Amino acid sequence: MPLKSNAALSITLALFGSMARATPKDEVPPVGAVYNNRELSRIRFDCRFIDNRGESAFQPTDRIACEFNQVSLVMPSAQDSKNELAKSDQDFEIGWKEEMSKRPFTELKKLCSKPEDREFQDSQRRRFQSNKYAAALLPGLGRGQRAYDQLCSCADKTCFHDAFKAVMLQEAKEKAETCEIFSTAWKTRFRRVGETWVSIDTSEAPLCYSSVTTTLSRPKGENRFWNMRTVKVPSPTAGSSKFCLNTVEDYVDEWTSYGTIELSCKKMSL
Repeated sequence: MPLKSNAALSITLALFGSMARATPKDEVPPVGAVYNNRELSRIRFDCRFIDNRGESAFQPTDRIACEFNQVSLVMPSAQDSKNELAKSDQDFEIGWKEEMSKRPFTELKKLCSKPEDREFQDSQRRRFQSNKYAAALLPGLGRGQRAYDQLCSCADKTCFHDAFKAVMLQEAKEKAETCEIFSTAWKTRFRRVGETWVSIDTSEAPLCYSSVTTTLSRPKGENRFWNMRTVKVPSPTAGSSKFCLNTVEDYVDEWTSYGTIELSCKKMSL
């Protein structure tokens, strides 16, 4: 479907919505999964026919309500990890110079004498040991405890600086080299436009986009699967926000899956 103006697309929707149209009695609403070509993400969707009031319909209509569930996998690159470690090192030295180096060593040692810290570690261990996946959770807890013990064994400020820095850099390294999984869910209503289903959402106007147009369509030669095209038009104020992309985004999530994914990390964050 070529990119159209919002006005033209609205007119098209109104036209098709007002036309009496015969639909196959055995037609089923769209259902399936699509995969993105720009990132590693899978979207599962399940739709149902609805009537003019938005209630579930037991016969095919020209309206559907769909529920979407997306899972995304983000894998760090070697350069991203390198940059993150360099920034963490710089931030630590600035913080040490401007604040912690000015504290007496006796005050720094008080950071290691909080009974609540030990109680927290013990409670975490008990919590993880009660989990059937404890084998995957306990190593990280053990590394944190050993680093904490080494820090608290320091007898002078130089040792404290080096041990504290090692702890911070180890945490930054693990974070920079960890794959992350994100999930999100949302609901959308569509209108039939020819052989496709189209939704125009303008509710995000106060944010980055003036409209988000989503189209579900059959791939050529396919009767079982669906592709999903998304067109996001930036709002007039998008250019003034550092969180918004001030360009039209136009991409397709396709029905063909990835197969097995080779991870670039040894750790996973949920």
